[in-house]
Amino acid sequence: MRVNWKEWARQQGVHPVTAYRWFWEGKLPVPARRPGRLILVDQAPVSAVPEITVVDARVSSADQRADLDRQVARVTAWAAAQSLAVGRVVTEVGSALAERIFRCENCGLVIDRDVNAAKNLLKLGAPTKPASWGEKLAVSGRG
Repeated sequence: MRVNWKEWARQQGVHPVTAYRWFWEGKLPVPARRPGRLILVDQAPVSAVPEITVVDARVSSADQRADLDRQVARVTAWAAAQSLAVGRVVTEVGSALAERIFRCENCGLVIDRDVNAAKNLLKLGAPTKPASWGEKLAVSGRG
C-alpha cells in the first residue's frame, strides 16, 4: 500500500519536513518513490507483533532487597491479572546517600564515597582549592 509521505510522517509521529529531508538524503526507513511531484511511501502491512510487558522494581539500598523481591512478585501478579505477558523483569538496587561506604560487588572495593568522589575529581583535573563566589571553575579545559 502506498501513501503520501506527509500522511506517512504523521502516522509515524515524524514531522513532515523531517520525512521530506530523509527522503532526499536517502535515509527514509521505508521504500519511497517520486512519480512526478508526489512522494509516495510504500507502507508495510502492520504485523501482529505480540506485546510484552516489562516489570520494573527498584529499591534505594541493599538492605531493602527483600522489599525488591516482594515488589517484583506483586507487580508480576498484577500484570498476570491484567492478561499482560511479562517478557522481562528489571530490578535495581540503588545506594542511599546515608550510606557513607561504597562496596563494589564486582571487584570487592570498599571506599568512603567522599574519598572516591575526591579521587574522581582529581582524575578530571579539578583544582585542589575551591573556586570563590563569582569565579569561573575550569576543569580539564572545559568552561
